Amino acid sequence: MAVSDEIKEQHDKVKQMGFKARMAYFWEYYRIPTIVILAVIVLAFFLIHDIVTAKPYGFYAMMINSSPQTQESDLENSFASYAGIDTSKNDCYIDTSTTLNLTSTNQYDMASQQKIMAVVAAGDLDTMVADYNSFSRYAMNDTFTDLRKVLTAEQQKKYADDFYYIDYAVIQAAENQDAASEASSEAAAEASEALSAAAGADTTAAESSVGTADKFVKPDPSSMKDPVPVGIILSDSSLLKSSGAYTGTVAVLGITQNTSRSEEAVKFIDFLNK
Repeated sequence: MAVSDEIKEQHDKVKQMGFKARMAYFWEYYRIPTIVILAVIVLAFFLIHDIVTAKPYGFYAMMINSSPQTQESDLENSFASYAGIDTSKNDCYIDTSTTLNLTSTNQYDMASQQKIMAVVAAGDLDTMVADYNSFSRYAMNDTFTDLRKVLTAEQQKKYADDFYYIDYAVIQAAENQDAASEASSEAAAEASEALSAAAGADTTAAESSVGTADKFVKPDPSSMKDPVPVGIILSDSSLLKSSGAYTGTVAVLGITQNTSRSEEAVKFIDFLNK
């Protein structure tokens, strides 16, 4: 019997069934394809909805390794009001959920690093707040801008005692070494240690890479060849103290090199220190 005849025969049998028998037949033979089709339709609906309703960023900050109880939505609403960001047109996003362990190579930490690299490279991220070890890692990878370029003279004077310096000569030396294809793995490891040490990172941490407050050593610009202020130490931030966002460690804030919203980023510094 031809395939078309078999199909016609099956259709004739179904037509002769009662309603319950038809439903049972449908459930038996077509439930999986139907469920798959419905799932695809629902997924497509939400994807299209997200694309259509997505708003451009008015501000995007990451608070890496902040306390789990940090209230993301409260911070977003408070800062949007403070900075005058119209949230009906622009998204004010302060990510407090990203965690990072610099001594780990598990999938989650690798995914966090990739996420951070992606938003920085795309120019989406305006500001990063992080424990001093994590901040050091990104500072020595030339992630943050020289604050003297974006702060007013009055603001530079206000925050001068809390500036977090890096030695740009160390960064340039590391970049030159990377450019030399014959650099040995041992020399690369030594350069990595030098980068961390130059930024005051605590590299002795074991289970967690988040350094404790008692081990924090503020980088000394007088010992550097080319000191550049790329961060602000937030030890005196009343907002962070009241929220408990970085209890037990020292948080540092930096403005990314390629942000197009430096004005909002500077307002975030004032917001955390008001």
